Amino acid sequence: MANGLGGPFSAWHPYIRRWEGSYRVITWDYRGLYGSILPSRDTDLSVSAHVGDLRAVLVAAKVQSAHLIGWSMGVQVGLELYNESPHLLDSLILVNGTYGSPLRGVPLPFSEITLPPVVRGLQRTHKLGSRLLKGLTTSRHSFTILRRLGIVAQGLERERFETMTNEFQAVNLDIYFDLLARLGEHDAEHILPHVKIPTLVVAGSKDILTPPSLARRIARTIAGAELFVISGGTHYAAAEYPEIIAARVEKFIEGMP
Repeated sequence: MANGLGGPFSAWHPYIRRWEGSYRVITWDYRGLYGSILPSRDTDLSVSAHVGDLRAVLVAAKVQSAHLIGWSMGVQVGLELYNESPHLLDSLILVNGTYGSPLRGVPLPFSEITLPPVVRGLQRTHKLGSRLLKGLTTSRHSFTILRRLGIVAQGLERERFETMTNEFQAVNLDIYFDLLARLGEHDAEHILPHVKIPTLVVAGSKDILTPPSLARRIARTIAGAELFVISGGTHYAAAEYPEIIAARVEKFIEGMP
């Protein structure tokens, strides 16, 4: 199971509780985020580096093959793992993500051109960016504001939101913005036609970061892929509707040949 960029471990608790005893669930934090340390200041933060980390996790856990659930950034990591080591995967479950260059999906004019410099600018002035972003997530009004803006859905419980935002306080936003920039440089579109394992693509109907149109394109391009769109779900559908997604994943895995 691959965490998404901005998706702390607590977001996966409902899945782990539900699947305990039926499946072995392994999750980890990307280097430099949440519980993972950054080995050195010049550490590679590219998608390929995270794929290497994932392989190391699987080897350490003595996993020969797995169903990989990738949320957000985890979609790109999952596609690259399949490209480099297809024998490690039995299936792909791609949740709220895209094949690459995610900034192109933001519904703003010329977003793919204009947003990367903004991300780089926030990285250079990370102290200001940190205050602004953390101020938004820690404000007692943030939950209501984000709901009204449609960034999080009605299905997200306040308690879970507060747990996730509390975990976010420990994140080094200089690393976070660097990861965003690296993610924007990555593109796995060429991999999609070559995916030959069962694939489930999950999207939120109100996801403004990786909209359903991207999920439909992935599902059309991967032969035999299934598409599941959650009505009212946003980019954080994995945290908003865990029971719905968990049930759909179980149906998908149990229906595999």
